[in-house]
Amino acid sequence: MSTNLAARVEARRQNPTTKQPARRGKAAQQPTLVQFVQSMRGEIARALPSHVASPERIARIALTELRRVDHLAECTQESFGGALMTCAALGLEPGGVGGEAYLLPFWNKKVRAYEVTLVIGYQGMVRLFWQHPAAAGLAAHTVHEGDEFDFEYGLEPFLRHKPARTGRGKPTDYYAVAKMANGGSAFVVMNVEDIEAIRHRSKARDAGPWSTDYGLRRHGAQDLHSAVVQVAAEVC
Repeated sequence: MSTNLAARVEARRQNPTTKQPARRGKAAQQPTLVQFVQSMRGEIARALPSHVASPERIARIALTELRRVDHLAECTQESFGGALMTCAALGLEPGGVGGEAYLLPFWNKKVRAYEVTLVIGYQGMVRLFWQHPAAAGLAAHTVHEGDEFDFEYGLEPFLRHKPARTGRGKPTDYYAVAKMANGGSAFVVMNVEDIEAIRHRSKARDAGPWSTDYGLRRHGAQDLHSAVVQVAAEVC
């Protein structure tokens, strides 16, 4: 018996073309998730709002993200499927190119595996606002040192901003205003420190919408949009 075993070991050593078991990792897991996404087309179609792109397009974008985003193909099927279905139900495209939503992998130390977190981007927040039947207007602006600017929250909120014609100086604040068809309105004002604090608390502070080429100041307006969308939903 031992002689036969030694002979087989020697034969394998002399024949390096013998197939070895596939290593675990991204290369081994990606086909599984690819097949999983393809099998979800029916569920995606049922979740999509009628005005949104076809389930085939959503599936194609998701498959592209699997190849493009590091560690995404190593995520659990449960987390990936949940994030993709949530994205479809909201009517957003799950790709970083359009900036609507991002499928981002994060390492979960408890289960010792990558899991997907859905992060809604600036364009996604704007789209969700305009999908609301009472939406009438949404705008964001930057306040500079030389501008005339004042605001107040409370029972009688107001916001006044008169930009300087010249020599505006450095940015100091950012604000966004949402208007509803029923006459209601809401605004949010934030400064650089506020926005940096939000970025620091975010799991995606080094990825997703924070890592695009818009820059921190542009993301200030994006976070204002996000906050205003939440306030607008309450007003409507």
